[in-house]
Amino acid sequence: MAKFDIKNSMYAQFYSDATMLRTYVNEDALLRTNFGFWRSQFEINPETTPTDEKGVAAYHVEEVIETIAPMAEVRAPLGRSKAIDREGTAWRTGTIPDLISFGYYENAFERSYENDILDQYGRDKALIMQWTKQVQKQVDSLNQALSNMSAQLLSTGKIDYTNGRGLKYYHDMQLPKENIQKAGTGAWATKSTKILDQMAKIENDFRMKTGFEGAMKWQIPYDMWMNTFLTNEQVIEWVKFSKALVGIVVPETSIVTPDEANIAIAKYGKISPIEIIVEKQNNFSTMVSGWKSNMAVLRPAGYAGYIMHTDILDKKMHDRAGAKSVSKVFAPVGEGGLFTLININRDNGDYQEWSTETVVSAAPTLTEFTKHILVKTDEAGEGTTTLGD
Repeated sequence: MAKFDIKNSMYAQFYSDATMLRTYVNEDALLRTNFGFWRSQFEINPETTPTDEKGVAAYHVEEVIETIAPMAEVRAPLGRSKAIDREGTAWRTGTIPDLISFGYYENAFERSYENDILDQYGRDKALIMQWTKQVQKQVDSLNQALSNMSAQLLSTGKIDYTNGRGLKYYHDMQLPKENIQKAGTGAWATKSTKILDQMAKIENDFRMKTGFEGAMKWQIPYDMWMNTFLTNEQVIEWVKFSKALVGIVVPETSIVTPDEANIAIAKYGKISPIEIIVEKQNNFSTMVSGWKSNMAVLRPAGYAGYIMHTDILDKKMHDRAGAKSVSKVFAPVGEGGLFTLININRDNGDYQEWSTETVVSAAPTLTEFTKHILVKTDEAGEGTTTLGD
């Protein structure tokens, strides 16, 4: 008689006991937030978007269009005021896609082998650790998808996500045409271009036109920061000048470090702080980036918007009309419990099969889209342009 039956193990109960599964996967520090770029740029919407009768979750976001108050007018005694237009609102709509990780499967033969191992060693710790590693990969997979979408949205105002199964998710925030700007007098990659002055003009023009006085920030990708910004002649000269103000002499051949540039830019005073964007995702052993090359962004400080989300249909449909031969156990995982882990036990022909998958119905959206400025740093000139392909 076997000393240890896998059916009685803690590992097996992950596929039958929802409370045990939730307790385990939500242990502090068990699952890490790798590839969490999206979390630094968007906050999870506290409200869940409802779905319609076809399972589609549609949302809309609104932004108040701020206007500049005119100077007061001179009036005759007891004269009445004139009416002016009220501040309006701009709104955008979108739908929420379903995202799914790659699954972790065990067939009956593999379970039988695991039972033999347990019979020999009398514990299931190794099985749980192996399974946990697979869950971590599934959480990583969803985090990468949301981060890629977030980087696309921030740098283009659009999401065009086509990864897998022949399905596509497309979302366009329809940024105002005047929000897509050329680089200024010179392309930023030209070392003699006065990058700081051009950035200052773009930001000042926007503030003067809209009257927006709130805090803003610039966002540029890491490669642009290292290869273009830190080698720019105006940036280098400004770093030397700012150091000279405090009595530090900089040799002509010295290389500007990121810390030195940040300190000097703060002293420049004409542009908002610069955030360096670092985000990469793994697309079948090829590292990709969602951020569009040669794009810089100027936007209000803080979060750029919400991660819109809805309840997955899997649990509702399983509870209402699930096949008796299929058992499913659900548990929230990931940041804020946004993702749902599903452990499944089903018949596969003559034998049983066990699988784990992690899903989410979520996507990022901008909430201050009329103040979101895109700058094509490789296109010299003044005024507006288009993103192109």
